[in-house]
Amino acid sequence: MVSSSWMNEFFANITRQIDAAGWSVVYVGGGSCDIPGCRTEHESDLVELGLPPYGYTVGLPLRFDHAELVVVGLDQERTVLVLNGIAHAVAEGARLEPDDLLEIEGAPMKVGPCAVSRVRDGLVAVSMDYHWEIGHPSLPNPVQIMWPDPHGRFPGDPRLGRRARRDQPLLSRPRPRR
Repeated sequence: MVSSSWMNEFFANITRQIDAAGWSVVYVGGGSCDIPGCRTEHESDLVELGLPPYGYTVGLPLRFDHAELVVVGLDQERTVLVLNGIAHAVAEGARLEPDDLLEIEGAPMKVGPCAVSRVRDGLVAVSMDYHWEIGHPSLPNPVQIMWPDPHGRFPGDPRLGRRARRDQPLLSRPRPRR
């Protein structure tokens, strides 16, 4: 069980980041636990969501009236780079909609919707908790930021290989139930 003091510090840190930059980035999976003193990897959230490691922004709806951004399947460093790059564009006035194409650090990206059922399953749980706590519970549905495979194909392309579909599932589709 996670202690309430750890959770309070976790949310205080997110609040400090949002106050300073306008958003924070949360990374789920693919590394050690953030709980002080814990050295294990907690894959339960990822297994429950049926996803590889992923990251998302927290704070964009409050500060910029924009949907949160979600990136699936990249390592933590690249996830943070992509999300911060796009969040900077949002802070400067960019408005992203599904099917938009953009470029971050010379890499093409595509915007896609996220299924409401994935959000209900906890896809952006920290964002939902944060906004609820500050009295801003009505959030737009997040958008997925997708990166292409080596052949320039994005999730949703029927020619996308099995491994690429596994590494970066299309979040506009509900999670397959087991």
